[in-house]
Amino acid sequence: MQHAEHAARLEHWRAAMLSRPARLIGGLLIFAALSFATLTGAQAGPPLLTDDPEPIPYRHSEFYMFSTLNTGDTGKTIQAPAAEINYGFAPDFMVHMVVPYAFFYPDAGPTGRGLGDVELGLKYQFLQATA
Repeated sequence: MQHAEHAARLEHWRAAMLSRPARLIGGLLIFAALSFATLTGAQAGPPLLTDDPEPIPYRHSEFYMFSTLNTGDTGKTIQAPAAEINYGFAPDFMVHMVVPYAFFYPDAGPTGRGLGDVELGLKYQFLQATA
């Protein structure tokens, strides 16, 4: 009788531990542990060193928020928050604007902050891709 009671308790505990909320929490904990174990600097995302080969479609828009951290011999520069806005104002033609808020932390001297370097650009697609 004692063995059957113990087996029933064990089965009840196992069912409770494998309930949907418990599985979700367990999965999130495993995901968090793996994420922190492989934590490195981001290797992609706006602003990219390369650009999309074609402009966004006519009358469409894109909006991105991003941040950057640059370290150098003279100190650190942070752009956060920064926003990029793209708009296709004509067929095969788009305009984009990047507006960052910047912080500068030099190794020596006073720190600075304010509106960063605003970028305004145009992109036109001369050649159309063929199949």
